[in-house]
Amino acid sequence: MSFIRLSVIVVGVLFSVCVHAQANGLNLQSLNGANSFPPPEEVFILDYQQIDHELTVSFQIPEGFYLYQERFNLTPEEKVAGEIELPEGIAYEDQFFGSTVIYRDQVSFNVSLNQARRNEPLTVHYQGCADEGFCYPPSTQTIFLRQTNGVNGTAAINTETSNPGNGNYSWVFLIIVLAVGLLALFIIRKKQQS
Repeated sequence: MSFIRLSVIVVGVLFSVCVHAQANGLNLQSLNGANSFPPPEEVFILDYQQIDHELTVSFQIPEGFYLYQERFNLTPEEKVAGEIELPEGIAYEDQFFGSTVIYRDQVSFNVSLNQARRNEPLTVHYQGCADEGFCYPPSTQTIFLRQTNGVNGTAAINTETSNPGNGNYSWVFLIIVLAVGLLALFIIRKKQQS
């Protein structure tokens, strides 16, 4: 069997495995077996509601997990009018960050917005841990804003409640595998022609 034919078969099998994994909802990141904790967006459930220039951001925090107060941030910062006023939390002596303030069960905070276009993204940055000693890396989820003229504007905007969640980016892995396979075939063909 020629090397090109073998390469095409290998790329085809890899592609089929990836498509099958994607179709069956396999989280490709879990294949490393590093931990048994679900991804942060499945643990810390984001919800939000926007009425004109006022945004309410909420996280549901399951038992056995917590979020750090000091790790909340929103970007791009120019979409936020003023400082984010976070509610009072629980003083906590943390094995990762020492003396800190955390939230358990649920946290909600209001944000005043500057002018924003419809479906403009606002990224919520946060970090949390499990009581079992596992700490998630800093994480993000995206909110898609309704159109508003902002704190100083006069637009009347309808209420929207949404939780789009973050997409599963396994398709990026599929594209990379396919591109590497095609590149390998191109290089092999060039070598055979010379």
